[in-house]
Amino acid sequence: MVIEEYREITKEEAKEWTCVLFNAARLIKNPTKKPSNVFSFCVKATIFIAVAILFFGFFLLSGDRDVYTLTGAIVTCVSVLFLIIFAVRVNQVYQTFLKRGKEHVIMTLDEKGIDYEVVDNQRFQTAWSNVSFIRVFQQAIYIFPKDVTGVIYGVKKGRLEELKTFLKESQIDLQIFE
Repeated sequence: MVIEEYREITKEEAKEWTCVLFNAARLIKNPTKKPSNVFSFCVKATIFIAVAILFFGFFLLSGDRDVYTLTGAIVTCVSVLFLIIFAVRVNQVYQTFLKRGKEHVIMTLDEKGIDYEVVDNQRFQTAWSNVSFIRVFQQAIYIFPKDVTGVIYGVKKGRLEELKTFLKESQIDLQIFE
């Protein structure tokens, strides 16, 4: 079976891909788990950073420089640094998906496995023995590997029935979570 798509990744799809990638380890362990929204986490982290800076700035400027305040300031600074790095990484992944522009994707499924090619860019191959499950989200269908070192494949949501038919006819036993 060959699934060929000419697609342009929308902002919603890029957000979903980003959330799926950042939650991949949790989803592989528990396929029915709802992935956390990394974008709302980044907004909450920004609020935390602003409050923390104001809070400790007030204490340090007011002259209250005891060991607890300084320890709290150091812990907060380290936390802020990690949150900033995480937010920058989330934005980089999201922008990478948006920059892809128009893609020509050819996904070939046979009894051996998956051959996924983004024309003029990359090609990935995975055997069915390395595929754990298939999960349907709002924007797309994702094929998950057995561990986080594998590749997560995605196709448009409208291809679900085709995919189910192929799996049934080829006697490939994979759970599909809708």
